[in-house]
Amino acid sequence: MENQPGTHRKRPITACLECHRSKKRCNRAMPCSVCVARKIPNKCTYSQPTRLLTPTTSSQAVAEVAFPYSPGETIASSNRASSPTLSERLGYSSANGNRAFGASNHLSPSERIIQSHQKETERFLSSLSKEKICDLAMQLPPENVVRELVDVYFAKVNRYFSILEQYYFEKAHATWNDAALKNIRLGTLENLSPDLLFFPALLFQVLAVAILYLPLETSSAIFLQIDDGASGTRTSERYSDKGMEIMATLGRNDSTVTAVEQELLRSFWLKNLGRGKEAWHVLSNSIRMAQELGLHLQDELRQDSITSAEETLDWLWYDEYKRRLWTKLFSWDSNMSFNLCRPRIINASDCTIKTPIDCDIPLEPSTRVPMAPGEHDRPSCYTPHVFQYFISQLIHEVLSTGIHKRNAADYRNVIMIHDRVTSILNELPAAVRPQSPDNSWDVKYDIIPVHRQHIINVASTFLLALYRPHAGKDSLCRERAVQAALDVLRSQQQLFELLAARNSQIYVLSCYAIDASLFLAVTTAKYPPDNTQLFEKISYALKEALDRIIWMRTKSPLAKAGEPVLKSCIAIMERSFQTHLQSQNPQPVSLLTPWSQTSLLPSDTFSDRGTFLPPNAGNFQHSDFADLGEVSTLNYNNENNSWMFESVTETFFDIDSFMNQMS
Repeated sequence: MENQPGTHRKRPITACLECHRSKKRCNRAMPCSVCVARKIPNKCTYSQPTRLLTPTTSSQAVAEVAFPYSPGETIASSNRASSPTLSERLGYSSANGNRAFGASNHLSPSERIIQSHQKETERFLSSLSKEKICDLAMQLPPENVVRELVDVYFAKVNRYFSILEQYYFEKAHATWNDAALKNIRLGTLENLSPDLLFFPALLFQVLAVAILYLPLETSSAIFLQIDDGASGTRTSERYSDKGMEIMATLGRNDSTVTAVEQELLRSFWLKNLGRGKEAWHVLSNSIRMAQELGLHLQDELRQDSITSAEETLDWLWYDEYKRRLWTKLFSWDSNMSFNLCRPRIINASDCTIKTPIDCDIPLEPSTRVPMAPGEHDRPSCYTPHVFQYFISQLIHEVLSTGIHKRNAADYRNVIMIHDRVTSILNELPAAVRPQSPDNSWDVKYDIIPVHRQHIINVASTFLLALYRPHAGKDSLCRERAVQAALDVLRSQQQLFELLAARNSQIYVLSCYAIDASLFLAVTTAKYPPDNTQLFEKISYALKEALDRIIWMRTKSPLAKAGEPVLKSCIAIMERSFQTHLQSQNPQPVSLLTPWSQTSLLPSDTFSDRGTFLPPNAGNFQHSDFADLGEVSTLNYNNENNSWMFESVTETFFDIDSFMNQMS
């Protein structure tokens, strides 16, 4: 018996190597509590590649061992550095320095540098997460294709929408190419900051958006086998979904600025594909992550003796960059709440952020002090976005005071808001203001006319939404709502002419045109003008809008869906006006007093363009409305006109219900 080998079974090692070596009790987290307490989380490794457990109850641990990750399950729950802190368990915000468990926002640049390095070690990924991220990142196209698509994005999309700041994106992209990509190819994510971990997700979204605007003759289109709009949309969707897979793997609990940008760009991509409801949900994710980071709170930067002037300038510009990201989120949230009847996600009273400076971020931030350009300097490309932020603040004021509701007792408040919009417009820099603009910069910088029309479109859209609910009860509000709709359509036409035909998938070129056209056609049907010249003006604006919608329908799902109902409304308007003219004893209700109608914006807003011209594109032809007679079977009587008018002037206009009724 003495020579018989031992019969006891050797137990598998489940502790981390450090706990096994030092004979400590390991809780098998990643990293475990012992390694965290000893301040050696990077040394917490396991000999077995099996899935690790986080601290939990024994029954839950058994269940997690028995049921590994399913393909659709988010892996991010196992990626936390340690057990939740007390403030996290209570639900305190880590961003607000005034809370009991929050960190102070009053930090010097040197303290911020130390804090940022500490945060780089806070995200620990399971081996399964690392493997998936590496696999997804390796599916990015070759660098020459990436480079061309990034250039397309910044040339065709970002110069108009300013979603990303090119300096910071290019800086992260260079770091990704120099360091991170090498690690990815080796299957490791060592020494990568949290922001860099999220960067491939952002890069996928940039590529996805760029593909929507990619000319078919480019080398990237040939490489990606994109030969028409449908194949481009499929490729774009595949890349965008891969970015979301990376987000699901990393999780949204411990966010970064790059992660916020990824979600924001995904929302933009969804809107351009006509998926507005999904876009709103993704935007809400982006806003919540930004709030967790404290982007809605203004930092107080404190100078110290060990920080150089260059470092201070870098931090000033980085603070400017974060403020711009937050104001973009704020503007989009406000716009969707006011124009698309969505509830607000942001409470303006929670925000202490300062308005961004109206200037361009330089190529070398450490060499320039942030300040607005002088009177004779090149105009800033950021002006339209500052203006949009001002309008967004007015939207919050309107929604909070109830001015937008149909049963408002006093319309003077509506007029006061309009006057404030006019005041803001008059204070804009000369190059982009609607009234008497300085056109001397237009030839050298072709984006300035686009920015000017963007400002006009934002102002007109806001005024239409402001006056629209009151158009049924107050003749002045109705007159101004109609004129605002005409202003929207005129600015939309000029934007369409200024932007290339390939950009016809841009959301704003179809959404606001459809909305303004529906209101204008239905209101004219309900209140036909006794001024034939005015009707011709309205009719011509609607013809142009319909031409654009027809032109865009093959590329824009939104335009395709809106075309039938717009045709029906225009047909009803035509019939209603003809009936009005043929009446034996007409008693017209004037839509506007004869030729009193002027733009709600400064008087010469559109004087630099003259008549509207179609873009120089192949088969673009103006329609003559000859084919509208049979597009709707709705009876053309005053009862139906009243129902339609009541619908389009609702405080919360339900366009789906309206379109279903029209069908």
